[in-house]
Amino acid sequence: MIAVEKVSKIMRESQHSLDVGGWHKPMNGATHVIDINDYDTRLIGQALDYGEAERFTKDTWLQRDICDREPWPYPDNYFDFVSCSHVLEDIRDPVWVVQEISRVGRAGYIECPNAPAELLVYQSLFSQIFKDPKKVIGCSHHRWLVDFKPEESSIIFRFKLHDLLENHRFVSVSEFHSVDWDNYASYIFWENQVIAKEEIFDIGEWIDSVALPKTKELVKFAPVERIKDKLSRLIQNSDRNTYKQPNHGDGCKYPYL
Repeated sequence: MIAVEKVSKIMRESQHSLDVGGWHKPMNGATHVIDINDYDTRLIGQALDYGEAERFTKDTWLQRDICDREPWPYPDNYFDFVSCSHVLEDIRDPVWVVQEISRVGRAGYIECPNAPAELLVYQSLFSQIFKDPKKVIGCSHHRWLVDFKPEESSIIFRFKLHDLLENHRFVSVSEFHSVDWDNYASYIFWENQVIAKEEIFDIGEWIDSVALPKTKELVKFAPVERIKDKLSRLIQNSDRNTYKQPNHGDGCKYPYL
């Protein structure tokens, strides 16, 4: 989450605050959590505001499918603040979820990987030169290209087309490229209402004219910089590149994580 400190502060100052989809990386400042996974399997060590005490409890953790088209069991405007970070791009019905977020909350924060980030393909320089088969584009489990319109307090979802690789709508990233991670995700702070809609037509045209140019701005061929970075990590014996996902347990609904 880009604005984790600000969001954590707002949530802790709120009487009621909700973390939507917060099982994997919960906000400890939330008084309530709604997620398809249960409280006992939450990843405590992955909390975004790790080190802060958990305000939510087992009683305020609601396990359910947030896309089931049944209104969440909270009154209108019950929450002073609602956070939803890196969830909407994964789920089958983000428009419905945003509607519920807007209904139960007075204000909130939503963050997703942006569309340009979803058009990156990670493959070795050898693979690029010899035209080896491409790997997956963006994150394999993401269903949507997400476009934020902060000035309109709105979010547009475009289906992540299956023929992106075939139609060369991507930018390759090798071990000698650097990526501007500061612009990898986008977010919106909203008040009173946030609107979501799906854009159905001319998705390919939008990708070519808007998203791909922005994707190219994220990537830079910088072999010297990357080699120096790798050497520095080796010298410092950094474990950043050897991170292993913790065991989620048998109750995990998302085995790809």
